[in-house]
Amino acid sequence: WLYKRGGLRKNWLRRWFVLCEEERLLFLAYFDHSEVTAQSVPKGIVVLSEAKFVGGEAAEQKTAHKHSMLIQTTGREYMVY
Repeated sequence: WLYKRGGLRKNWLRRWFVLCEEERLLFLAYFDHSEVTAQSVPKGIVVLSEAKFVGGEAAEQKTAHKHSMLIQTTGREYMVY
């Protein structure tokens, strides 16, 4: 489980993240439950192949949480801890 900051309401949501690879594309799929099957539809996907990661103090200052990280893609910035 990780906590992800919401895109619109900016509240922290508990999500189950799964690291996936499909046709040479690496991505994180996230769900609101941990009982994931091959038929499960994710709440969202973060494409890691085109992402920039920020961790350490810079991420902790922005999120106000220890052990956090920012995942920056062309369309959005994801904050998780």
